[in-house]
Amino acid sequence: MKDPRDQTMKMTAPVVSSHSENAVFMSFMVPSEFSENPPTPNDASVFIHRAPRAQFYVRTFNTILPSKDYILGNRFIPEFEQLKKDLTKDGNSYTVDPMFFTAGYDGPRVYFKRHNEVWITKA
Repeated sequence: MKDPRDQTMKMTAPVVSSHSENAVFMSFMVPSEFSENPPTPNDASVFIHRAPRAQFYVRTFNTILPSKDYILGNRFIPEFEQLKKDLTKDGNSYTVDPMFFTAGYDGPRVYFKRHNEVWITKA
């Protein structure tokens, strides 16, 4: 990302995606040195969104890339369902609006044992 002030920002992790029934939105974390005044995106489809504070229940798992299921987000569904099952079994309250979040921590050149997470918002 580059802006008129000639600031650039490297790729950050995790990359967080929110999955609803009709859409997936991808989010990139802004490093703390840019938090008050982040670089202006040079792509009209990219925008700055300040997410409210929240607490999440998290399930960690590994994947292999590339795979059609991974790209389409289908790989996350079984992990999401298992996390919901575990939370219900343990009596934990949660909300799935949006349906759930996913987080990826590895760069595009990591093909095996990719660190991934599904997040469900604590109610």
